[in-house]
Amino acid sequence: MLSLWLSLVAAIATCIGSLLPLFWMKRGSRSLEVWLGASAGVLLAIAFVHLVPEATAGSELAALAMAGGFLTMFILEQAMTVHACPEESEQCELHRIGVLSFIGLAFHSLLDGLALVVSFAITPVFGMVTFLGVLLHEFPEGVITASLMSAAGYKRRAVLGLSAVVAFATPAGALLSIAILSSLNQSVLAGAMGFAAGNFIYVGATDLMPRIHRNHNLTATVAALGGFLLIVAIKLLLPE
Repeated sequence: MLSLWLSLVAAIATCIGSLLPLFWMKRGSRSLEVWLGASAGVLLAIAFVHLVPEATAGSELAALAMAGGFLTMFILEQAMTVHACPEESEQCELHRIGVLSFIGLAFHSLLDGLALVVSFAITPVFGMVTFLGVLLHEFPEGVITASLMSAAGYKRRAVLGLSAVVAFATPAGALLSIAILSSLNQSVLAGAMGFAAGNFIYVGATDLMPRIHRNHNLTATVAALGGFLLIVAIKLLLPE
């Protein structure tokens, strides 16, 4: 099926994106702060511009799913405060951010695969438009994943492995969607999108944005705005 092959192309784009922060930046560098700013902007824009409108249009219960995704991340983060290193340690804080972001990004990639198959089932043209949108945000998603994992203290090999998991969650979602397409309804997909939006809002608004504000990095702030506007531009240029 074409949608499955295209989901593999999207996964490769994510892998390519993940190489940039690993080989162009050093951990703890100011440039990494800029990537984290861009990550915050992209995550929030994906949630508010891409996922929230689709979720709320598909189901009246999407708002509850969004709240569930937000609260799930809150509970996960509270659970992660039980660890060996001191709470005030910045490295520990970044480690939690990295794990949470990995979960959210992998789930979002899974939804991308689901969306590809569903859109191709509607019309091939709609499927191709969806693929272009997925492809354009999968590349920065790879950059985001590697940036966050690197900032969280993971070694390069681990970052590459985790980035690959996020990348290939897209074809995994496509395979899952092909398997259950006959029983998949709009409300279920809308709820999943709402849940993913809640994940992204939590990570972007409560973890990444405060870090940028605390460090008073103007360039990172501009990068956050730029990341947000990038996703807005993609939405406007490729209306669904």
